[in-house]
Amino acid sequence: MGEPKKLIPQKPVSAPPDRMVVLMNVGELRQLIGEILDEKLKQLATGRNGLLTVEQAAEFLGYSKDWVFKNWKRIGGKKIGGRGVRFDAVDLESWTKSRG
Repeated sequence: MGEPKKLIPQKPVSAPPDRMVVLMNVGELRQLIGEILDEKLKQLATGRNGLLTVEQAAEFLGYSKDWVFKNWKRIGGKKIGGRGVRFDAVDLESWTKSRG
């Protein structure tokens, strides 16, 4: 495995006890981010058939609702009804991974 993470309490002493500096290598950081994204997807994918609204997709991606609506085709959105757009959580995850 890798070397254990090193936790260093933040100075000065007046800092809250839950603050610290965590040293991680790039691989560990990517894994942590992936785990956070997976958990966020699970929380968001509670809509009808696991499809996310524009608002939910914007929250997941960290973009504005306007940006998501303008770019819905590029990020894997599916047109439903007149102006409705929904997103499959798996498609959003794939798009996110393809960018980084």
